[in-house]
Amino acid sequence: MEIYSEEELKRQKLIRKRARIAMAAVSAAAVIVCVVMFCTVTPFNEGSCRTWAVAALSVAACFDVYVGSFVLPYLKPQPSGKSRSKAGRVAGNLLRQLLLYILCVILAAIFTTFVFGRIRDTVPEKKISIFADVPAVKSAELEVLFSEELPEGIKMVKAHTFDYDVLGFAGGNEADIFIVEAANAEKYMEHFAPVSEFLPPRSIYQYYIHDGEPYGVLIKGGGNACAAQYVEYQEGRDYYLFFGKQSRHPGQDGAAAQIAERLMMLR
Repeated sequence: MEIYSEEELKRQKLIRKRARIAMAAVSAAAVIVCVVMFCTVTPFNEGSCRTWAVAALSVAACFDVYVGSFVLPYLKPQPSGKSRSKAGRVAGNLLRQLLLYILCVILAAIFTTFVFGRIRDTVPEKKISIFADVPAVKSAELEVLFSEELPEGIKMVKAHTFDYDVLGFAGGNEADIFIVEAANAEKYMEHFAPVSEFLPPRSIYQYYIHDGEPYGVLIKGGGNACAAQYVEYQEGRDYYLFFGKQSRHPGQDGAAAQIAERLMMLR
């Protein structure tokens, strides 16, 4: 049976009190950082805001786990004789809880992704989604550009490359507008609707014909390229704009048609 002196018990009580204060301070700081990131996020700084928020939550969670596991429990008196250095003890404690710390980081990333998704995204009924079969798209610039004059009932326009939906979780098959290389059009044809469901026929359009019906409008080819300032096309290849069969915004006067026409007017 171990017997503790009154002085030792007071020391332990003081350490626990300081530990709780430190936990509260670190957690509060992490919350403040996250709130600032949530309130200041824009299409251009979303990546850095996510990184800072994940880092802040991860540090706070790992610190709280460490304190809860090795500081707040009943402390033993300092051992006499040889012992590991303080740094050695801390390193050993960290290794013993390594999997828990990794879990904290993963949960922090999931939580911040969820929150930023709520802030920087919306339901399909209130946005126009553009998926492009190209190396890169200036998503933030396009979002800001279209936000200056959105169709009625639309809160935002989102543009992504096909890589964004590589695992099938981003709703790419339900996009409103597709930009696809001519050589790949048949591969994705099951997701496309006839152009006539969205745009009235115009003599200036060059169509992609499938089963005798226009399905796409040429937007890059013959020396011209629509929205080339925002969409990185591959040289020497033709691209067509298609409309999604499962678009939430159908019709020749619908939001998808309005955004598509504005996209084709960009140079």
